[in-house]
Amino acid sequence: MNSQIHILVLFLALELMIAVMPGVASGYTLGIFGNANLDDAIDEADIDYLKGVLGGTEPVTNLSDANNDSLIDDKDVEQIQKIISGEEKELTFIDSAYRIVTIKKPVERIIIFFDAEADMMKMLNAGDKVVAVGSGVSEEKTLLPDISAKPTVGTWSSPDYEAILSQRPEIIMASPGTMDGLEENVESFAKVVRFDHGDPDAIIDVLKKLGYILDRRNEAEEYIDWYEGYMNIIKERTKGLTDEDRSKVFIEFFPYLSEYKTEGIGSVGQSLCTKAGGINIAADMSKSQVVDPEWVIEQNPDVIIQSVGSKLPAGYDVDSLTAMEDVWNRTISRPELQNVTAVKDKRVYLIASDIYHTNIQSIISIAYMAKWLHPDLFKDLDPKAIHQEYLERFQKIDYDLDKHGAFVYPPVETG
Repeated sequence: MNSQIHILVLFLALELMIAVMPGVASGYTLGIFGNANLDDAIDEADIDYLKGVLGGTEPVTNLSDANNDSLIDDKDVEQIQKIISGEEKELTFIDSAYRIVTIKKPVERIIIFFDAEADMMKMLNAGDKVVAVGSGVSEEKTLLPDISAKPTVGTWSSPDYEAILSQRPEIIMASPGTMDGLEENVESFAKVVRFDHGDPDAIIDVLKKLGYILDRRNEAEEYIDWYEGYMNIIKERTKGLTDEDRSKVFIEFFPYLSEYKTEGIGSVGQSLCTKAGGINIAADMSKSQVVDPEWVIEQNPDVIIQSVGSKLPAGYDVDSLTAMEDVWNRTISRPELQNVTAVKDKRVYLIASDIYHTNIQSIISIAYMAKWLHPDLFKDLDPKAIHQEYLERFQKIDYDLDKHGAFVYPPVETG
């Protein structure tokens, strides 16, 4: 039996990446080795399932090999028991780049380069594990007063490997598609973990895995329950809408830098718009491209949503809406758009990158969008209150949104 199981493991490894992708098939599978029954957690049910595998009554699954040694045996049962009790010495999982990564535990020294990663660390009460940050994080003093004070180790585009080595990290976090060559430069002394901090579709998967990696499962589940509570309200109210009921949206990325740059397949804007019950008119286009104004006119969107932030005063460190108002006025004054429904109805909205390009705060953006796209359905939804709750409950920061910040324009009125 063991030799057959050994061979099966080798074959199943070829299918592993696809099988644990978030959102495939009927439900979510937690991509951590030891999740033998392929559900959303590692628990006693996985021990029972694995005993069935060893007894020949259950089929081998892609994650049955809990200790990742290409052999399924009693040691895998022991590993699952240790994971459940939080006593495992190693953990193997699939990161957002679909790489199989094995880390040693407990994890105590982490380097991060993006402020969204810092938001996650703070929310998980794991900020003390961060030993150094990218210089961009060091600028986020308002939202991240403690983590921003950590030593800096260069930028994500130009990391200082000598400084990184001096911090003796166990894990270096990076988003997929960034920091080329990172693994080659640090693999002798640290593990690279690539988790997507921008894609709203990845937030639950990333937080669940970080909960296991950092021994912060309760904190992760508390946030996920909160997030899904609001998402379920939005899903329930928009699920019966026909395409005719859904607003057509033109998403424009940093319009003051390059007009008519939009977001398509696989973009943050596409995900947020869909979750809010809208139709992105560029849904079939590439992730990011500049389109012809004539095309926008032909599509005649009901709503225009513009993300702002880079080189424009907006977000947590700004207390004035003046810059956002100027962008809004320039947009509705574009001569070529005067007959577009969104401009005629003044349904043009700006949203700050601070809450738009970070998946842990994506529920705030989704709530604003839902209210913009379906004002009649969401009269009672208060995105600003959701934002305030996030700051107080999960970031534990004294920041009054009635006094500080520039996040959306025009301001949203709530009943």
